Order: sequence, then structure tokens, then C-alpha cells
Amino acid sequence: MAFFEFNVALSGLFAAQRGLHVTSNNITNASTDGYSRQILGQRADTPLSGFGVGMTGTGVMTTNVTRVRDSYLDLKLWTQNPKLGEYNIKVTQNSLIEGAFGEPSDAGFTKVFNDLFNSFDEVSKDPTSGAAKVSVRENLISFGKYYSNISTALTGYQQNLNYEIKATVDEINILGTRIQNLNSQIFQAEIYGDDANSFRDERDACIDRLSELINVEAKEEEKVVEGKVLKTFSVKIAGQTFVDHLNLNTLGVEVRGEKEQKIDDIVNTLSGLYEKLKNGGLTADEITNINEQIKLEQKKLTDLTPECTIDANGNITYNSPLEGKIEVLKVNPDFSTEIKTAGDGKFNVEDVDGLYNVIWQNGLSFDMGNANLSGELKGLIDLRDGCGTAESSEVTYNGIPYYISRLNGYVRQFAQTMNDEYSKDKDGTIMIAGGLTYDGKEVAYIERDESGKIVKCYDEDKNEIAGLSAGELEEIGNKYTTKYKLFSYSTGSSTGIPATGEDLVGNDYSKMTATNITISKEIYENASNMRSTYDTDKESGGDLFRNLSNQKDNSKMFKEGDPKDYMASIFSELGINAQEAIMYQSTQESVTGIIKNQRLSVSQVDLTEEFTNLIKYQQAYQASAKIMNTIDGIYETTIFKLGNF
Repeated sequence: MAFFEFNVALSGLFAAQRGLHVTSNNITNASTDGYSRQILGQRADTPLSGFGVGMTGTGVMTTNVTRVRDSYLDLKLWTQNPKLGEYNIKVTQNSLIEGAFGEPSDAGFTKVFNDLFNSFDEVSKDPTSGAAKVSVRENLISFGKYYSNISTALTGYQQNLNYEIKATVDEINILGTRIQNLNSQIFQAEIYGDDANSFRDERDACIDRLSELINVEAKEEEKVVEGKVLKTFSVKIAGQTFVDHLNLNTLGVEVRGEKEQKIDDIVNTLSGLYEKLKNGGLTADEITNINEQIKLEQKKLTDLTPECTIDANGNITYNSPLEGKIEVLKVNPDFSTEIKTAGDGKFNVEDVDGLYNVIWQNGLSFDMGNANLSGELKGLIDLRDGCGTAESSEVTYNGIPYYISRLNGYVRQFAQTMNDEYSKDKDGTIMIAGGLTYDGKEVAYIERDESGKIVKCYDEDKNEIAGLSAGELEEIGNKYTTKYKLFSYSTGSSTGIPATGEDLVGNDYSKMTATNITISKEIYENASNMRSTYDTDKESGGDLFRNLSNQKDNSKMFKEGDPKDYMASIFSELGINAQEAIMYQSTQESVTGIIKNQRLSVSQVDLTEEFTNLIKYQQAYQASAKIMNTIDGIYETTIFKLGNF
């Protein structure tokens, strides 16, 4: 029992010292993001028996240092963060798209559109005015440039979003690697009974950020191994396991079309090998060698992608994510083959080249169109891929391909209608370029009804070509090209000379896009080449341009109404998308803000409380020290002074 009281006081001294350390750590990290305040756990040490007169206390024991954290609030935040991240992206990108359209402004659609039709009016008033025709020419060019600039800007945004998707995938992988490393550090620390509070705070901060990028599910489980309780931590993203305690399954990107090109290359090689077997004249060894090569190429294919299946006859089917099942190689009994391309991998016709698909590096499929996907990655994918011309695409958001597709549809229908009107004669029939011959007569004029169907055709002398079937009339409608044109498309040459437009046939203006629409070649070369009257027998007249001007209010040009109504519908859809994104962003900011405040109320360092603890532990330390001084005085008297009597 000698010096027993010293040991009791010493335990209080050490407990107070550790309490001061925990308190000072809390105070210094009061402004550290993601830090959870820590508290010292302590209890009375195991007492000693008093041999019938009660138990004798042995001091105090510090048990652990724990962080104050509510895991339920963490899970709530990680559930709400993805939607906030998604709509943060959509608000920003929709704002950029609105800026590309330039409405409302002094240089947007309204001005360009009105200037074009006002110049038509001027020519109709004075058809002989060269200056008025030059003005029409310049306004036609400006009209084309307006759409070209928008389409070029949108294409640039799509490319930028593509780079951001890759950067986001890289950041997700970096966070996954950090979580994996922290799992190892936490496991190593806690298996020996140490506290890993700082590591756990850092891991939670990583998941906070990860949950903004993509939807996550995080779970910690306890396992009993050889009598010890071990904790393992796993994270799922987009429904797939991302971090399984000490194992990591990373994401990656692949360029669209690269896989399809490799499939085509292998299929062509296989077709060549089968062709050798078909031609015959081979020795047994040569046949064996070719069959071995076929097996090697087939293995290359199955190793490349599980979406390719090979049957017993060597037929290969590619289950394209976009186009469904394609029999890329059919092997006939005589070893002749039929091949089909695996496609270009594009989601939409409007997509730029080189876009990335997100993939799992372990070969599993990553469904970018999954309705349950969310986070910044989802926002980027929606804006980059959403709702173009690909019917098989599951990305239903109105993204950049959607607006490019709408613009392409506008310029094609507008140009076709204006070209048809511009190529009419005084009788209202459309003059077409030669080349279509039926019953020995060349079609020179066509006549449409109010619905746009071709109902009559005429030869060069304006004699009706009788006896044309409905199928032949439809065929003419699909093949004719107008004799005169206001609009064509740019060839992309450095000189900027427009194409002749001979391949702008019937309802097929697919060669023309919002990016390349421009004036016709003849008007480009000289504004005086412009027609101003329907009557080819007259040198001048304003009737043609009066009717061109009337197309401004042609409510039958589009299903949405006149040309202004069509563009207004685009602006309206874009505005609704932008406002919806802002609304959801505001809602999610409010929800996540409340959860963050709740979490801070639990975990944040309260300096007032910590200063109180500082005083408490200081006084406890001083009291323990005083006990030691008192006991020291008692022992000094007992040992050194009582012996003097």
C-alpha cells in the first residue's frame, strides 16, 4: 500500500493531461472542414477490496477518445448530395446554352429574322434595285451565320462536357483510391486498439465529395475474427461495388466507336480466313492452320467485349448498346460470308467525334442512361448526350444534341420551303432541275396540294404527265431538286464557296445542318443572279419577293406554327429546363443546408464548451497535483520528522 495515494493522484494527473490534449486539439481544429469534435472517455479504475470494510478506489482510467458524429445524418446528406451536384451542373450548362442562342438581345434571332424578311420587302418594292438585292444577299448570309454560330458553340460545349466527364471519372477514381487507403489505415489503427478519428473524418469528407459526383451507398460492417471485432467499410456507386474495404474497382472511359472499329477489323480478318477455306486448294496442314487462326481471332473478339457472341457455325452477333443485335458476320455452309458494320458507336447523329463512354475497368457494363444515376456525372452526361436523334438512347433529358437536332430540323424545313417558293413560276408550280423521266417525258414542274403532297407533274412544255401512280409521285417527291435556290450548304472549303445543292432533294435536306447552312452558289457569286418575279418572261417584278416575305407568317411551315413560333418553342423549352434546374437546385441547397446544419450542431466544435473543458481539466490537473503535494508532505513528516522524537 506504500505510495498508493501517489498512484491515485497520478492517474488523475494523467487523465487531466489527456483531457487538456483532447480539448486543445478540438480548439485548434475549430475551423477545419470535416473535423468532428472529440471527447475523452473516462471511468473510475478497478477498486481494491477493503477486506471487509468496503472497496478502496484506485483512481481514474481514460478509456478512449471518440468523435461526436451522427452516422444517420451522414447517410441523409450522402443521399441528397447527388441531386444537388446534378442540378448544379444543369444550371450552369443551361445558362451557357441560353447564352449561345443570344435571346433576348439586339443581335439574336429576332433581329436576324426580321432583317431578312425586311430585305425581302425592299426588293418587292423595287425589284431593279441592285442595292436591295445585295442587302438580301448579306441578310441571307447573316441568317446562315446565326445558326452556324449557335451550332458551333453548342458543339464546342459538347466537347467541353466530354472533357469534364473524363475529369469527373478521374476524380471519382482518386477519391476511391483515397478511401481504400484510409480503410487500410483505419483498420491497422483500430485492430490494435488505437483511435482513428482523424482518418475517419477524412474518409467521411471523401464520401461527402464523392456523393456530389455520383450517387453512393456507404456501409460499415462488423465481423468477428478469432474473437476480435473487425470493421470493414464498403462503398457502392451507381449500384455497383466501388470500394470493398481494401479492394477498389475503378471507372474508366473509352472513345465511342473504337470498340466497334476493332470488332469490324476482326470480322474482316475472319471473313478473309473463311474466304481462303471457300476457295479450296489447301493442304490438310494449311486448313488446320487457318482453323487455328480463326479460333485466335474469335478469342480476340470475346476478350474484347462480352457483347459479341459466336455460335457453333461461326456466326457472330454484336449486341450493340445503341442499335440492338447486329449479325456482323454470317458464315454460309460453303464458307462464303456476309458482313455488317458494328456501327460508329455514336448515340446521336449530331454528336462530335471522340466522345467518351464511361466503363468499369473490370469489364462490367456502366449504364450511362440509368434513371437511378445522379450526381455531377449524371448532369454532364444528360447535357452532353440528351435527346438527340438516337431513338435507342435512354438519356431523355433535353441536352445539347436535342437543341442541335431542333436547329437542324428548323434550317432544313425553312430552307426547303423557301427554295420551293423561290423556284415557283407564275402558275404556282415548282420548277425542278432535269433528270427525272417518266413514260419517256422529263419532269420539269411539280404541283403540290395544301398538305405538301405532289399531285401533278408537267413536262418542259407545261403538259401534264398523266397516268403517274401514287408511288411514282411519291418517288418524284423524294428525288426532285429545285431549279432555283435561296439556300444551300457550305462545302467546308477554305474559299467558302457553297455547294450547288443538287443533293438537296425532295424532303431530304440531310446534307444541310445548322452548322453549314448558307446561301445558294449562284447568289453567292453575284447578287444580280437573284430572281425577283415568278414570270420568266418579265425582266423584273416584285411578286416573288412579296410571297417570300409572306413566308414569315406561314403557319403551315412547321407543326409548331410559323418560323417564329418554331424558334419560340425552342426558347420556351430551354427556358423551362433552365428554370426547372434552378428550382431543383434551390430545393436541394435548402435540404442539404438543413442536414449540414444538423450535422454541425452535433459535430462542430463549440469554443465556449471547449474553454469550459479547458478550465475543468486545468483545475483537475491542479487538484491532482495538490493531492500529490499533500501526500508528499505527509510522507516527509512521517519519514523524516517522527524519528526525531
